[in-house]
Amino acid sequence: MSCKYLYFTEKDLQQRWNEVKSEEEFWSQVTFRMKKMTKMLLEATLREEREAYVNAGRYERTEGRTDHRNGTYERDLLTTLGWITDIRVPRCRRRGFRSKIIQRYTRKQEKVTEALKEMCVVAVSRKRPCHLRTKSASSLQYD
Repeated sequence: MSCKYLYFTEKDLQQRWNEVKSEEEFWSQVTFRMKKMTKMLLEATLREEREAYVNAGRYERTEGRTDHRNGTYERDLLTTLGWITDIRVPRCRRRGFRSKIIQRYTRKQEKVTEALKEMCVVAVSRKRPCHLRTKSASSLQYD
């Protein structure tokens, strides 16, 4: 994978920034693309992890094969970026494959869980209820 460097002059940057309709739209696009890249990275890593577990490439017949691929299933994960939906998690026939990246039955990243605990402790110490208004980790609020 090659790395491309972008060089902009001050004039180019000003022109590009003028094309942005609003700052909110800009940051929503950044968040959307970060979620998409995170999902792609997770799926690629999960595929590599399964390949290491199976001990054989796709359609490869080897003596060292420990299991066979059996498609994928979809799941959602709450991260600090918000919900990443429809992550394709690979599975194997004998059901012995367990991912080390996304633990079974985990729907939230550990950082999100810690933030929720901290927010609720703060709310309890101030005797205010803790409410989750949306599914977005970035918009967790307490009243």
